[in-house]
Amino acid sequence: MMSYWEMMTLTKLSYLLDRRKAPPSGHLNTTKHSLMWTPTRSLTELKDLFCQYPGKTL
Repeated sequence: MMSYWEMMTLTKLSYLLDRRKAPPSGHLNTTKHSLMWTPTRSLTELKDLFCQYPGKTL
């Protein structure tokens, strides 16, 4: 089980990744969608990705 802070960091990481690939439009729908988990990116994938950058602060 992951800690609260790990969850928050992974959520933030997924948000940043989603925002980067999202179209650069100011639509509310795009922003709202970026804040949600995408089914294509699992928690395990995020954790693996996060472990590649151990000293990185978001």
